[in-house]
Amino acid sequence: MLNQHIQTLLLYGGMSTSPTGGDYEVDYGTPDYTITSFPSDGTGVASGANDVLIAIDANISATNDGVLIEMGGSGGSGLAVGVNNGTLRARAFDSAGDSAWGTDPDAAEVEADISSYTGSDATYYIVVDASAFTLTVYVQAGGKGSASAIVELGTDTAGGGQSQVYGSNGKGYGQVNGNIADITSDYEVSFNGTIDEIRYWAEDAGLDVSGFPPTPTPTPVYSAGFAIPSGTGTPSYVGATSTSSYASTLSLTDITGLQENDIVLVLCSSDSGTASQAITSSGWTTVVGPVTNNSITNTVGYKVMGATPDTSISLGEIANISAIAFRNAQYDSLGGFATASSTTIDPPSITVTEDNSVSILCAMIDDDATTISSPSTGYTVATETSSSGFFASSQALMYKTGVSSGTEDPGSYTWNSSDALVNRTVILKPAATIRNAAGFQIPA
Repeated sequence: MLNQHIQTLLLYGGMSTSPTGGDYEVDYGTPDYTITSFPSDGTGVASGANDVLIAIDANISATNDGVLIEMGGSGGSGLAVGVNNGTLRARAFDSAGDSAWGTDPDAAEVEADISSYTGSDATYYIVVDASAFTLTVYVQAGGKGSASAIVELGTDTAGGGQSQVYGSNGKGYGQVNGNIADITSDYEVSFNGTIDEIRYWAEDAGLDVSGFPPTPTPTPVYSAGFAIPSGTGTPSYVGATSTSSYASTLSLTDITGLQENDIVLVLCSSDSGTASQAITSSGWTTVVGPVTNNSITNTVGYKVMGATPDTSISLGEIANISAIAFRNAQYDSLGGFATASSTTIDPPSITVTEDNSVSILCAMIDDDATTISSPSTGYTVATETSSSGFFASSQALMYKTGVSSGTEDPGSYTWNSSDALVNRTVILKPAATIRNAAGFQIPA
């Protein structure tokens, strides 16, 4: 990690406090396991229905492949993390290698593009909240204690049929040791890169990761006398667009003024009779799906735009596709899942961690080519689209800015037709910024 800390000194130059990063592990005390030898094995211990927190210090290259950690699978449960050419996969709960990746509703699975972090030191956090059946992956560029803020790469929720996070077979660090939860063969070879250290907290009924990431313990940063206050920009709506009917590609050029660091959220949905609608364009993080709920197959994902913003997004199969963009915002959480069979649906409340957040309602209806007749109070319909015919369906994106921290409870909204409905709610929080004495703004 030394090189990263040298870069931090050059960037920030006097002694001050790290403006956005720090140590996200300090609240959890001494790890239950610390692994420094790779590849190596560990004795199998069943996790039970207990939370798990894993920290992996590594400099993963764009061409590295293989298992980073697998916690042992047995009895239909298993946890594994691996990489393949700039993509990271993590899986928990069901199953111990006896169901294929992407097919098991009782498995929580995250696939994340880590190409922005390859070739440099980073700490990857794998967080499993057993009671909520959630698996979330984060990364801290520069590693534990660096000046970089932690970034969520993706999250998924298991169906709840398997309460045990992983089984009692042997554990593997940088290699497979016996059974492994299926993350596909390219990810299951022995890791061909360098892992510095793995720390993890597990098999402890007192462990509670529901508050991860905590407010970090600040790290001292040395500078050449520049003042570096931290802060956040206020998120603002940039634009939205949709396909006119089922399609496999959506052009993003209709979102006027899309620029670097804008976040684009995409919603894809279709009648359940259609095939998979996985996002095939590079760099997108899928936060849920493709999954079928209430006869509607749906996928939600996002991407932070690079220096040259994307001009389109493509899927592996046709679907309704809608996208919405915001500036000075970053992904926070997915929640608010609800189903109904009516004209009206009432999205459940969702936790908001920061003031000036954005709440986005992802609205879907099966079998009907229709539109929203009455949005939730305080929400604006940004875009909507529908497809007619045998596999008819419709969707809409609604948003509300300036949402305060605490609990956001959107009111009901109504369609112009009655059928099977699905809602998902996405929260975007303000993006952290750093300003130096000369007034330059550096996105965190």
